[in-house]
Amino acid sequence: MTDQTAKMEVILRSADEAFKELIHEKDVLAWTAKAAVDEFKNLDVEVIKDMICEDGCKVLGLSEEPNLLGAGRIRLDNLFGFKYPDGKKIGLLLNVESQNRRNPGYPLDLRALYYATRLFAFQDPRGNYEDLKSVYSVWIMPRSCDDGVVHINTYAMRNVEGFSQPQLEHGDCMKLVFVHLPRKYRARKANPLAFLTLMFSDTSIKEDRLIDILSNKLKMTQHLALGFLESSICLFFD
Repeated sequence: MTDQTAKMEVILRSADEAFKELIHEKDVLAWTAKAAVDEFKNLDVEVIKDMICEDGCKVLGLSEEPNLLGAGRIRLDNLFGFKYPDGKKIGLLLNVESQNRRNPGYPLDLRALYYATRLFAFQDPRGNYEDLKSVYSVWIMPRSCDDGVVHINTYAMRNVEGFSQPQLEHGDCMKLVFVHLPRKYRARKANPLAFLTLMFSDTSIKEDRLIDILSNKLKMTQHLALGFLESSICLFFD
């Protein structure tokens, strides 16, 4: 391993830790979920925040290492549960990852599919398959498009040939979502896609403007805005 490669590995590890710290903040997670989860697109951010399973002021990941007999362990630091509005049980599992490498050396869609299927199989319905929770595997990809627009690609199962019998009613219960972010934040008003660009992708925005946007447009406290700024520094590299 060359010195340059070793240095890049350190930077990437630092970025992973910064991403983990940010995504575990309720405000960041709620905005991210609103952007990526179809069921949440029409919900207010405050409602989504109330649906997050939490422990104190930090969001609690449901499990770090889902383990299936014979399949080995996978480490999922950013796995969250969302309760139904009545708060009685978890209705959706969301795993969020950041991919800073444009070419990671393996098919990213297969990795995302592997994570999603593991999370689906990790559940134990005990014969009550209607109780299986929907699973989202969301991948945030900073600075991965150059046209200034956020691109979201969502994949789910569907019938591709022949008459569907039995009807595929739950083909969307497991989704892969890839969020490609531009390099620059250009939004004039608060919206979840602009928030993701601001938080995870724009390397040029000034500190005072970032704090102003987070505090005024997104209605976060200045204390939280400063904390997000600190964590975001590690994410900002080319």
